[in-house]
Amino acid sequence: MTHDLQEEWINNWSRYASLWLTQMESKRKRKLLSDVVDYNLRQKIITNASDDGSRKAMIKDIILIEAAIYADNTIASLDETV
Repeated sequence: MTHDLQEEWINNWSRYASLWLTQMESKRKRKLLSDVVDYNLRQKIITNASDDGSRKAMIKDIILIEAAIYADNTIASLDETV
């Protein structure tokens, strides 16, 4: 989990999120990573998104994608917008 993702969790905190994160920490499955920015990926999204709404949705969640690429290529999200 990067600092940016941790901020996202805190800003969107729920009972479920709190329980899940506590479980991951107790199982030592949460890794703290430095923030990762993939400028090439961001530019590709900006250039190739089919519309402005899709572009905004993808850029909003880019920190999740960047962390997954850096860590283990696993993404967990409930967002079904794009």
